[in-house]
Amino acid sequence: MATTHHGGGTTLQQERAGGMDNPAFDPPEPLELQPRPDSLEKDKEHQAQAAAGGPPGKGRQQWSSGMEFLMSCIAMSVGLGNVWRFPFTVYENGGGAFLVPYLVVLALIGKPLYYMEMALGQFSSFGSVQVWELAPAFKGIGYGQLISSGIVVTYYCSIMAITVYYLAASFSSELPWATCPRTPGEYPYQAWAQCFDASPRAGRLAANVSAHSLAPGFFGPDRSSSSELYFKHSVLNEVDDARGISQGIGAPGLELSLCLALTWLLVWAVTCCGVKSSGKAAYFLALFPYVILFMLLIRGVTLPGALDGIIFFVQPDFWRLLDPTVWYAAVTQCFFSLGVGFGSLVMMSSYNAFDHNIYKDAMIVTSMDTLTSLLAGCTIFSILGNLAHESGQSVGTVVKGGSGLAFVSYPEAIAKFNVAPQVFAVLFFLMLLTLGVGSAVALLGNLTTLCGDALVPRAPTWAVSLVTCLVGALLGLVYVTPGGQYVLTLVDYYSGTFPIFVLVAAEMVVVGWVYGLDNLCRDLELMLGRRPGLYWRLTWGLITPVTMIVILVYTICTARRLEHNGRPLPDEAVAAGWVIAALGLVQIPLWAAIFFVKNRSLPFGEACRAALRPSPLWRPSLSAEASVAKQWQDQMGRQAQRAPDLWARVRELAAATFNRRLADD
Repeated sequence: MATTHHGGGTTLQQERAGGMDNPAFDPPEPLELQPRPDSLEKDKEHQAQAAAGGPPGKGRQQWSSGMEFLMSCIAMSVGLGNVWRFPFTVYENGGGAFLVPYLVVLALIGKPLYYMEMALGQFSSFGSVQVWELAPAFKGIGYGQLISSGIVVTYYCSIMAITVYYLAASFSSELPWATCPRTPGEYPYQAWAQCFDASPRAGRLAANVSAHSLAPGFFGPDRSSSSELYFKHSVLNEVDDARGISQGIGAPGLELSLCLALTWLLVWAVTCCGVKSSGKAAYFLALFPYVILFMLLIRGVTLPGALDGIIFFVQPDFWRLLDPTVWYAAVTQCFFSLGVGFGSLVMMSSYNAFDHNIYKDAMIVTSMDTLTSLLAGCTIFSILGNLAHESGQSVGTVVKGGSGLAFVSYPEAIAKFNVAPQVFAVLFFLMLLTLGVGSAVALLGNLTTLCGDALVPRAPTWAVSLVTCLVGALLGLVYVTPGGQYVLTLVDYYSGTFPIFVLVAAEMVVVGWVYGLDNLCRDLELMLGRRPGLYWRLTWGLITPVTMIVILVYTICTARRLEHNGRPLPDEAVAAGWVIAALGLVQIPLWAAIFFVKNRSLPFGEACRAALRPSPLWRPSLSAEASVAKQWQDQMGRQAQRAPDLWARVRELAAATFNRRLADD
């Protein structure tokens, strides 16, 4: 099928002429469409909805070029997790040996899921909720992903607010976290008394510590560097670890609240005109972090001890591969590095031209994400190696995970630079801010797309984005309180981790087994002119759904009480966490029930069949060529109108296998 690329970039005809056909695709086979009850009247109804402002109309925005979509995907997938989560995860899970499970998981789950979500959005031009017209009873999966992405973007922006705070502080004549304060001031006395300087110019111990404060245990585990003291008490004003949040989380801090407002203002500026503005900003958001990352890497490898840090990062411990927690860590890292499961990929792909080559984009982004993680790991550990060298410690003792790596260990290492530490601090935090904005824009796009497509289709894009950002900023105030990091830990797991595993497992089962592998491959053939190869059919139809179910069972069986700073969260917090998780997970049965209530006039069997087969609104995007839509319409009209019977398919396969064996005998 001859197709053209309307969104810019290389056309499929040019790729074929240049010998660029990918071997992962088999030669095209005749289209075999699965049954669906479309009619001419339904088609007219669909087009009328589109003309009135519905999602699949020709008036819907599209990327100005294919490159804008690619840059937006890179900006979304290459984020904070690549810089602070991946290096620490590798360090904790066998060093270089961790790449084995990570690459296996990437091949069996990450790439197939990434490509599949792109395909669903581009085929239908639907956002992450309406795309579930492919199996209407499961629209709750889309709403669950929408809720999770909305909650996650609120704490993502709070992390960016801390980054803005550090970025502003980096313009000081001396980095404020480089030395301990001369007087306790607002700091707890014990923490201040056991502080030691990060800066080499002031020595290892705070100059203000008098002889009487050198009590037994001074050099024990309670010692903290000036960078850690600054992060916990100057920036976060964090509650006492011993008390936790049992007495409340406190009121939002003024300075962090202003930084949070500035962060959301920046996100709104990028999204105010939809993909027209975010697509242009994507070039900067995707490419600028690489410029800074290479600058930091060049600086890092020239420092004493840098090689020791890099060797420590990549040194393999292959015995760790026998530990199932290492494989589980690979799954979580792959998931949240690529950004799959939140609906953002579906949303962004829905603005593509119908025949855009998403296969090429999916392979580029997933490969770049992995390479960026490795590059960031070498950059981070080269400078941490220098920190260990300067402080006379081992590399393992200076490494912290999560926000501690970005706001304690790395700033402490930069403070030890003898030449222009402020410059490198500005570069580092500017890179973090850019990475964060790229991911936040994609997460927020789920909400604005649903509002613009279905809820308030006639409202200006800038107004929809503004209201969404205002609500997000108000919700985000909870993270800039003294107990905000406890809340962030809670929300990260109960909204951004466990529910996503459940929703993605459901997504793979519904798309691969209910909507059907044949239907998915047919849709891709309509868009790209060639049928997916054996690798894709195996992963979508068997390997990825089964693996996700196994991962979900493992997650439930090995669940432990959440901790923050080594202390378990109180029962009330855990209960609140399950309420947050339920907000997303309850959407699946809720919207299934709503579907059956709306169709209660139908016989139960007919309602079940309608629940499992695509609705009349599920069809190729109206941006598809008329000949493609006509071909699809004609073939759909010639097929039997029944839902896929999974058990019948199993029986047919078993009978065919049995008959083949009899024939062989």
